Amino acid sequence: MKKIFKIKNNSNRSNKGFTLLEVIFAMFVLLIGVLGVYILIQDNISKSRQSSFHLTAAYLAQEGVEIIRNLRDQNWLKGKKEWDTGIGDCNGENFYQLQYDDSALGTCGNQDMHLKIINNQYYGYRGTGNVTPFIREIRIAHNGDDEIDVEVKVYWDYKGERKGPVTVKEKLYNWRYTE
Repeated sequence: MKKIFKIKNNSNRSNKGFTLLEVIFAMFVLLIGVLGVYILIQDNISKSRQSSFHLTAAYLAQEGVEIIRNLRDQNWLKGKKEWDTGIGDCNGENFYQLQYDDSALGTCGNQDMHLKIINNQYYGYRGTGNVTPFIREIRIAHNGDDEIDVEVKVYWDYKGERKGPVTVKEKLYNWRYTE
């Protein structure tokens, strides 16, 4: 029996591989996708950190109001006739900078001081600790004999810029008013 061999002509067959141009284009598309995801992740991390700072500033502002409220309540507990003893106004651009355990207002000024984390627990000005980006300003204005306006602003430094303020305003009253 005689075998017949056929020789195939490969000129009609299409190439099955990729050209260099196709590989470069695919790598470019993949790189654009990876860079897009990286940028989104970085932006998300930055916004998360800013949200954390904003929340901490809100807590610090509320704490500032609570410090003044505590001073008012201490006057009552000590039996002082004047409920607002020691709670004075700062004129103009001046403000108080108080920490959680202050029992008096101290002096008012206008020099920004960053709060520190003291003993890895509390925010304050006195003592040693790590300096934070937060600055708290407390302004007090008497509004008649039985009312005090308290305004607390908290700023923070983030990437070389001053952010904020978070502002909390509260009216404190002489609700134990007796004649």
